[in-house]
Amino acid sequence: MQSMKISLVVLVGALTGAGCAPTQLGENYGTAYYTMLESQILDTTAGRTQDPVVGLEGKAAMISIEQYRKTFEQRDAGFNRSLITSGIKTN
Repeated sequence: MQSMKISLVVLVGALTGAGCAPTQLGENYGTAYYTMLESQILDTTAGRTQDPVVGLEGKAAMISIEQYRKTFEQRDAGFNRSLITSGIKTN
């Protein structure tokens, strides 16, 4: 019985010591992440050019941003409800 207690104490001590050992990271730790990040860039020379962006006309952009801003002026009809669906109406 005494030897079983000693064995148990030694086993617990060994497991505790193994859990506190520092983690050894490989020299290529994070390489897969950065490779994936770099592969998502479509045009690697995009930041080097000083050409203006070609796309939406100025007047059309102004009209669409004004319409977007007007959507915030009106209160949405759904906001008079409680965020938690409890059946209790809040005003």
